[in-house]
Amino acid sequence: MDFEFTALVCPYMFKTLSRFTSSFAALLSEPPIEIDVVGRLEHIRIAMLYQLAMMDDSAHCSYVWLCVVRAREIQALWFLRSDLVSALANSVGEQAAREKVDPITEMFRGLIPKQYLDGPGPNPRNRAR
Repeated sequence: MDFEFTALVCPYMFKTLSRFTSSFAALLSEPPIEIDVVGRLEHIRIAMLYQLAMMDDSAHCSYVWLCVVRAREIQALWFLRSDLVSALANSVGEQAAREKVDPITEMFRGLIPKQYLDGPGPNPRNRAR
């Protein structure tokens, strides 16, 4: 009888002990950093749609608009930046389009890996001689 009781009680005791230690460790550790991904995603979406709204209506603009509206993940919006630059470049030129998208690119900081924001780095072939 003693063996059966021990077999029944021990798993419960270990589970309780585990909960206690993890709760105690959580109290001693720093609070987790929470990022409002959904709120920031919507903020980025609105910024992209605002830039598209300033353009003339075209088939490419409508396509990009639809893709931005339908994007559900931050990665989808990240990769739609190139389509946004392309659509803007048709209207205002490539340099101006990049200047309009640069602030939107900065909005992704903290949501995507840092190396995506930093880019590949300077191209040594483009240096002045």
